[in-house]
Amino acid sequence: MTICPACSPEHSNKSLDPLCNGERIWTTFLFTSFGILLGGWVIIFIYEVLSELCFKLQNIRSRGTKENTRLKQKKLLHGDDAADYDCNWLQEIKNWDNNIISGQTKMGKSFFAVAKSKRRFWFSLYSVVDIFTISSSFLAFYLNRSWIGFRFLRALPLMSIPNILQYMSVIERPRKIQIAQLASKFIALLLTASGFVHLVENSGDFFCNYCNAQELDAFNAVYFMIITMTTVGYGDFSCKTYIGKSFVILSLIGGLTIFATTIPEFSNLFGTKGPYFDRYHRVKGRRHVIICGHITPHSLAAFLRDFLHKGREKMEKLDVLIIDRKVPDIEMEAILKRYYAKLQYFVGSIMNIADLQRVQADNATACLIIANKECQDASSDDSANIMRVISLKNFNQRIRIILQLLQYHNKLNVASIPGWNVKSDEVICIAELKLGLIGMSCIVTGFATMV
Repeated sequence: MTICPACSPEHSNKSLDPLCNGERIWTTFLFTSFGILLGGWVIIFIYEVLSELCFKLQNIRSRGTKENTRLKQKKLLHGDDAADYDCNWLQEIKNWDNNIISGQTKMGKSFFAVAKSKRRFWFSLYSVVDIFTISSSFLAFYLNRSWIGFRFLRALPLMSIPNILQYMSVIERPRKIQIAQLASKFIALLLTASGFVHLVENSGDFFCNYCNAQELDAFNAVYFMIITMTTVGYGDFSCKTYIGKSFVILSLIGGLTIFATTIPEFSNLFGTKGPYFDRYHRVKGRRHVIICGHITPHSLAAFLRDFLHKGREKMEKLDVLIIDRKVPDIEMEAILKRYYAKLQYFVGSIMNIADLQRVQADNATACLIIANKECQDASSDDSANIMRVISLKNFNQRIRIILQLLQYHNKLNVASIPGWNVKSDEVICIAELKLGLIGMSCIVTGFATMV
């Protein structure tokens, strides 16, 4: 009992062009591509072996007495000029190589492959795609015959589109780059799998005399792979060849793995991330201040009790915005609920321009940068806060900044920041305040207690 259906020669040749005269030569195309792949690897291997032998023979000859004498004479005659010439020559080679492999120069923008291991590069993905697609095109001209073959492999280079877009400065944000990488990989794999199904279903199984071939266009092949990889399976299309069915089984295993990893990433990128990732919508007639730096529930609660005190004037129409990298914990959320009408929390960084635009830093009344009074390294904390000041001034020099520093000598670094205004911007040094209170207590007894 055979598993292949019985059919007439006319039925088995229905997928062939009448000019083919019932003759299939797909094996010629296939074995030619494999021959080029293996033959090229053998040629590269022989070339590397011969190069290594020539290099060793050259080293052995260079150890002779005459060669050493000539080199010594050359060194004595030319001196440092020869050494400078060699250094300049090597530097020119390095610069030329950097221009080639860099995507930011005119020379590097052209497609160029630089590989340390030639044999490994020969079996790389894009090399295999070129071998199985370009060689078939040349063979088709020679034989005056064409074959669908592995043309679907040309969809795999779509995975390099994000790199091209980065070189052209079309996408620069990490979120957009990640979306482009996921989308390009998914589309490339989907089109490649659909192309293989399109090939085997239109050709049929060779061990069944091509009797189980069916007409399946490219669109329906893509549609079939989508509903198969998503495990929907409407049943309107199905594979009839055993090669196609075997490939679908493997695709289901791979498709489940791909969907299990890519769909959560897509949902995280496109989905909403909660109220802390939203934008600040400024109401006309209200002002807002921004608080950043070292923010803890304890320090924030003490600051808000004093800053939002009822005795202060013009506090009714003032909003307080907190921007920090961390998502608020339970204790911080309790403070946010307590001051719900005046306090808003945003997850972000003051060093990021997009986050500064989210909180409308250019329209803020002031920006307060809080220092970490309990840190072990005061210099590093002051340096981090000074970098925050530089980021704010680069964004908008008119922003008023109130900065807390731990050490007095770091105030000199702040004064040299471009855009720093001595009249509006202020620096509060914790060590200076402590030493000032101690000094005043020495002059006026009980001054610290009164304060």
